[in-house]
Amino acid sequence: MQQAVQRYNLFSGGGCLPPMWGLGVWYRCKSDFTDRDVLAITERFRNDGVPCDVLGLEPGWQSRCYSCSHVWGPKFPDPGQMMDRLSEMGLQVNLWTHAFTHPSSPIHGQLSAHSGDFLVWGGLVPDFADPEARRIYADFHKREHVDRGASGYKMDECDNSDFIRSPWSFPEASSFPSGLDGEQMHSAFGRLYQQTIHSIFDGMDRRTYGQVRSSWSLSAALPYVLYSDLYDHRAFIRGVVTSGFSGLLWCPEVRHAVSSEDLVRRIQSVVFSPQALVNAWYIKNPPWEQWIRDANNADQLHPDREWVTEVIKRLFELRMQFLPYLYSSFVRYHRTGVPPFRALVMEDPTDRNLWNVDDAYMMGDRVLVAPLVAGMNGRDLYLPRGDWRDLQTGERYEGGRSHHFDVPLDRMLVFVKDNSILPLAQPARNASDPALRQLTVNVYGSGELGCVLFEDSGESLAYRRGEMNAVHLAWDSSTGSVHAARSGDARVPRYEVCGWHQIP
Repeated sequence: MQQAVQRYNLFSGGGCLPPMWGLGVWYRCKSDFTDRDVLAITERFRNDGVPCDVLGLEPGWQSRCYSCSHVWGPKFPDPGQMMDRLSEMGLQVNLWTHAFTHPSSPIHGQLSAHSGDFLVWGGLVPDFADPEARRIYADFHKREHVDRGASGYKMDECDNSDFIRSPWSFPEASSFPSGLDGEQMHSAFGRLYQQTIHSIFDGMDRRTYGQVRSSWSLSAALPYVLYSDLYDHRAFIRGVVTSGFSGLLWCPEVRHAVSSEDLVRRIQSVVFSPQALVNAWYIKNPPWEQWIRDANNADQLHPDREWVTEVIKRLFELRMQFLPYLYSSFVRYHRTGVPPFRALVMEDPTDRNLWNVDDAYMMGDRVLVAPLVAGMNGRDLYLPRGDWRDLQTGERYEGGRSHHFDVPLDRMLVFVKDNSILPLAQPARNASDPALRQLTVNVYGSGELGCVLFEDSGESLAYRRGEMNAVHLAWDSSTGSVHAARSGDARVPRYEVCGWHQIP
């Protein structure tokens, strides 16, 4: 089964390799924030020591949205200056947008002959199957956004969702200059949209990582993560599990919570996912200070906010500690087609007990994650064959059987394959923090499975030209130490093993 998925992903071009910063912590700001609001919340994160790599701007940054002008609005009078300031703090900027183009947009006239024959929210639907439409759209976005400092996009509303009563998108009966009808375009639109935006960064020798509401087959090489406007936590976990079969990535983004327990459980899930994203599009203060919408926007912060903030901060730090391991899992995805997040059954299809497990998954080749949702104080979990170690306690559990675990709110079910080596970075504030290169290595049992990390620029496409090092970590039982052997001569930031713990 895993080989079939690998071959499909390699046929698609290999799995995507995001920039290192793309695997850090993301935070999307309230829709009506101004540039001052964005800078203020960023300062709060830095002052509070909350890790963050990417700030997402929701629809209010544009002069017109639904449909979109694609032009900066009055709330952001000098976007280049704002993005320069954020860059100085080690932050990337991701812009919400959708493709439907308002008459006020500077590219509306150019696109009119290269769009479908129906409008959506009064805006043109660019025919992204037409090379000229792609060129017009991409060239403008490069000049207006990327050249000013934007690092990527959230491509919304391209899915024609069938979970709503009145689908708002173009009808199946519409037609496009390329010859596609509306039904065909709906199938292809998300993927064509990704390719159009991706061409900007590819042409600049830069990597990007973003979000998209719709994708399709053969999209493994595109660095975009699927998300949903729905809110069900169990379904979000299932999305992480099942997306691995199709070469896609899924984000269980945190955009809603009904209690502190719900918020913590959701963030526990998202820090062990393809994209660690908190989407605060409807609240002005971070959700860990108040998760109730009206109270948050009235600045009525929750009495438990200090405790919750500390819990969330530690979870974000844990995500940052896993970045070297997670990034190397994406390198393997790119090279071998093995999804970095995948169902347990893909590890051992002969084990019938794994066939229906849709609430636990592998992260990389060493780590198993079994998230919980609010209301669960414990769960039964079937572990694949072999022995497994609890990440938090180091306790060994026999695989090939079910175990019952009591799981209070301060605990997660994350397991490491026994006899593995797991490198963890020092807690870093963002991907450019030197602490990310300082490794403490956990050695479980004999450590005989070893570990390989990959080093490169983390941002450019130089890895395609072979500019990448492999770092082989091995446990020497005779000296009781970890040895690191580096192959490759790329002049890139390097990992340093600063210590190790053997867990017998």
